[in-house]
Amino acid sequence: MAAEGSSERPDSPEFHDLFLAHFDTLVAFLMARTDVGRHGAEDLAQEVMVRAWRSWPKLVGDVQDLGPWLRTVARRLAIDTNRARRARPEEILCDTSSNLAERAVAEEHDRYVLDRVTARAVMGLLGPRHRQVIELYYLRDLDIRTISRYLSVPEGTVKSRLHHAVRLMRRQSWRELRGTLSG
Repeated sequence: MAAEGSSERPDSPEFHDLFLAHFDTLVAFLMARTDVGRHGAEDLAQEVMVRAWRSWPKLVGDVQDLGPWLRTVARRLAIDTNRARRARPEEILCDTSSNLAERAVAEEHDRYVLDRVTARAVMGLLGPRHRQVIELYYLRDLDIRTISRYLSVPEGTVKSRLHHAVRLMRRQSWRELRGTLSG
């Protein structure tokens, strides 16, 4: 094959044979060691071949004998790729076919509905004063000042009842959730 210090061109038939002999096994090797999928593994295998091409004059041995060297390069690339993927935030596929503003409004509405359903589900846990404040604030969408006037109590009392009611509801819904998960 290529001898060390050889002036043989990397685009020689021997390099072509190297590519054909090892590319598919490198792709499989890289797919098993990374989570980049088939196309990503093919890209990495091409990078291995580029490095082999650059090092071609220094490589010694038959085309089949270079497999361990290629796998070592591929293993190091896989390690680097996995580290790079862990170091940056998770990639999120974005559906560009729909309007982002519409989706944001829909998600906000879904969250609003879920909050209402959750509030209704744990309302039975509360005393009448706390339940009344929760109903007025979350289910009827009244503000603190309006609730204060409606109940003829100071705004601070409304805020306090609201705070304690939400705390009780969270504590109880967490207990129920744990019970559901463990049972």
